[in-house]
Amino acid sequence: MQLRRELNSREFKGDPWAANVVVWLNGQQAEHNGKNTGASRRRIEDLIDCIRETLAEIDKNQDRDLISFPGKELSRLMNELDLRIGEYQLEPSCYIDCDNKLFIDEAVIGRVPSGESVAAHGVFELMKQGLLDRIRRCICGRWFFARFAHQKSCSAACRHKIYEQSDEFKVKRRAYMRNYYRLKTSGKVK
Repeated sequence: MQLRRELNSREFKGDPWAANVVVWLNGQQAEHNGKNTGASRRRIEDLIDCIRETLAEIDKNQDRDLISFPGKELSRLMNELDLRIGEYQLEPSCYIDCDNKLFIDEAVIGRVPSGESVAAHGVFELMKQGLLDRIRRCICGRWFFARFAHQKSCSAACRHKIYEQSDEFKVKRRAYMRNYYRLKTSGKVK
């Protein structure tokens, strides 16, 4: 009898929504989802920034009654956010799938490409789940979803690059190279 161990891929909270956002921000979206332009990616980045600013303003004014007296800055941010959200509309739609079953779902409508709208709705879902701060930009410039709060890079190579730039690494490397140079000049090693 042979036991076989299978590795199941783990799915993290927010992964499906974050995948849509990250793929769009990195410009990797399929053509059938609309043209992924720099302006389109900037609109999603601005939407994320606007939500983050609004959440920060709410956190800053926790001791106030924000429902009755939101303040000028929070009112401005909420109005701006309402305008941005209005660009990404959904409309109920019905369709028949390959198993001849009727489905009613929401379809993306509006002027923006469908991929951008899907990415925007991914941003909304991540905000609802409290995971919007996990959409980050790596040192290499790529966008990624940090599955863990402490994650700061998109790959092992980038993680090592960040480590190499730390003061701790530089101190250790200087000491190592100093010892290595002494050893080489002593003639004891080739």
